[in-house]
Amino acid sequence: MNDQIELCRRLYNAGLTERKEAYRLSQTSLTYNLQQNELPAVKSDNPEYNDIHSQVLCDVLNRLDKAYKGFFERIKNKGKKGKKAGFPRYKSRGKYNSITYPQLGFKLIHKNNGSKKGILQLSKIGYIKIIVSRDITYGKIKTCTVKRDKAGDWLATFTVELPDTVKKPLEQIKEQDIIGVDVGINKLAVLTDGIEVKEIDNPKLIAKYEKGIKTLQKQLSRTKKRSYNRAKIRKKVAKKQRKLANARKDNLHKASNQIVESENIIVFEDLNVQGMVQNHNLAKSISDGSWGKLIDMCVYKAENAGKYIEFVNPRNTSQLCSRCGAVVKKDLSVRIHSCNNCGLVMDRDLNAALNIREKYIRNVWNSVKMPADALTSTHLNEQAGAMKQEFPML
Repeated sequence: MNDQIELCRRLYNAGLTERKEAYRLSQTSLTYNLQQNELPAVKSDNPEYNDIHSQVLCDVLNRLDKAYKGFFERIKNKGKKGKKAGFPRYKSRGKYNSITYPQLGFKLIHKNNGSKKGILQLSKIGYIKIIVSRDITYGKIKTCTVKRDKAGDWLATFTVELPDTVKKPLEQIKEQDIIGVDVGINKLAVLTDGIEVKEIDNPKLIAKYEKGIKTLQKQLSRTKKRSYNRAKIRKKVAKKQRKLANARKDNLHKASNQIVESENIIVFEDLNVQGMVQNHNLAKSISDGSWGKLIDMCVYKAENAGKYIEFVNPRNTSQLCSRCGAVVKKDLSVRIHSCNNCGLVMDRDLNAALNIREKYIRNVWNSVKMPADALTSTHLNEQAGAMKQEFPML
């Protein structure tokens, strides 16, 4: 697999050189189809490429084509977003870490004893032991990507097409089946249906792991570049960071499962998380909570479970009193909502969750009774049922 990734990296760089030279010499823009048709000649001149599945080689050129299309798209939108276009660059060692079988050439073999252990068969590579972290046999596996992470371990990512899920018609859903969800820092999420309240704790994993990561990063900065010791410590840093990422992902999966299983209609604030992390005082806490990833997980899990995910404008959800509607101004450091108008005193996040739920009921539920097939989130994937799942390879 290491050898195939290295050969694919060289093919990518050669394809990029060919495109640049063709444009420099004759103002010709090469396309994916033109470069794909040259693969038989590449194999003839370089026999080592015969040991790589043809679709894997096609995917390399397809990635290059996507990089070019993305470059021209960024040029077109440069005035709107104010970002540099970023011409496709050569891939150095360590910057190209995966191969993809877009249609054929792979097979996932499950063991029948209920174990998570299985076998992944890859064409031109062989049989590899794999841990299957979840059952995907009820869907149709479309693609397989084999990836080498920075710590040197391997993952297999499958794209699976799932059968359509029939949602419960809105006519059969009651108002008490709607919950408002407020994501936060002290508590990862607070859920309420107007009566019952659930809180999901935020483990604040960065505080747990950052000391060890910083120590290793200091050691890394003192090592000599391109030395054996530097590579050794870099791998230790990558393993520590992977442990943090896995712990965070595990917590988000558990939290999203709890949210999706709660009710039929789940309402979030339509947060601009990317803009919020520009606040340097809150950036680390927001990134640690991974609000965007939590909401994305809820969206695709709700789609698979036949639930509805909705979003409301976040304006003043924390400042308004959920009982009387009065505006109660408070800084982020104030964690208790105390209304001088009606005397309501409660947790700030719970007050916000109640306002989120009420805003959806007032603006959508009561005013427009949408049909069940129309009440879908703008955050849902247009190709309903698509998902990706990574499995560690042994």
